[in-house]
Amino acid sequence: MSETSFTDDASRLWMEANPNRVRAMFAGHVIADTTGALTVFEPGREPIYFFPRKDVETGYLGKTGHKIFDSVKGEASCYTLVMEGEIVENAVCSYEDPAPGAEALRDYLCFAEGHFEIYELTPSDMAMAPRATHVHRSVA
Repeated sequence: MSETSFTDDASRLWMEANPNRVRAMFAGHVIADTTGALTVFEPGREPIYFFPRKDVETGYLGKTGHKIFDSVKGEASCYTLVMEGEIVENAVCSYEDPAPGAEALRDYLCFAEGHFEIYELTPSDMAMAPRATHVHRSVA
């Protein structure tokens, strides 16, 4: 997999186009399914998947006034998820105006850790069960 740096200081942030199909599930429902995920790496943190907005079921999301700031990625808007009677505040974030060096994150959404099951489906997974909605293993 080729590595592409999107900052002047590649030791702080780098991203890769994920070669696999990546899905995010919540309450037994697939809410994101893409072949266009970005995997974002930062020193001292687990890799994070970013999903193209067009591949996320946004009907369950409501934008809040809450913002978070990351010195490397910039300011993010937050969204609350409401599904199956559950409400998760600030469950999803979007860097609508990313910091210099993180521009590739524009039009992508990131899911909060601990609330979603996010997993990859490799080409061999897809060959074994092309219509499967869920493979019982977790990558992130």
